[in-house]
Amino acid sequence: MDIFNTFIELLRQTGNVTKGQGDIDESSPRWLLKQEVPKVVKSINRQLREKSIKTKVGAFSVLKELVVVLPDCLADQFGSLVPGIEKALNDKSSTSNLKIEALAFTRIVMASHSPSVFHPYIQALSGPILSAIGDRYYKVTAEALRVCGELVRVLRPNFEERSIDFRPYIIPIYKAILARLANQDQDQV
Repeated sequence: MDIFNTFIELLRQTGNVTKGQGDIDESSPRWLLKQEVPKVVKSINRQLREKSIKTKVGAFSVLKELVVVLPDCLADQFGSLVPGIEKALNDKSSTSNLKIEALAFTRIVMASHSPSVFHPYIQALSGPILSAIGDRYYKVTAEALRVCGELVRVLRPNFEERSIDFRPYIIPIYKAILARLANQDQDQV
C-alpha cells in the first residue's frame, strides 16, 4: 500500500506541475508518464489478480489517479482491465470498498475517454454494473448509479448517429434502476 500511495502522490504532483500544459515536448513529465502507461497497466493487472483485497483497492486507486492526470491514456489498454473490473464487482469475497473503487474507476475512465473505447466491452461490463445497483450497501449502489449515467452516455453519445446497437441494454438498465427505486426506503429520499 505504501508503494501505491507513493505512486499516487507522484501522479498528483505530475498533474499539479503540468496543469494546463500539453504533452508535445518529449521532455515534459506528462509525455514521459504517457510512455510508461503500458508498463503501469501491465503491473496493475498483475496486482488485480492477487488475492489481497487491499492490493486490488490500491490498484484501482492508482488507475483512477492515472486517468485524472492523463485523460484518455487507457484507450489502448482498457480491454486488459475489464477482467479485473468484472472480478472486483462479481466476486463474492469482494468488499464494498473494492466495489466502490472499481466502480469509481470505471466511471472516471468512461467520462474521460471516447465512448467507442468501451463499445467492445459493454456486454461484459453492463451485467456487473447493473448488479451493483442492487447491492445492499448504499454507497456501492450510489456509485453504480453514477456509472450507469456514464454507461448511457457511452451507449448513446449523441442522438444523430448510432455507433452501437444500444437497444439490448436499455431495458436492463431501466429495470435495474426502477427496481432499486421501488425498494428504496422513502424516508431516505
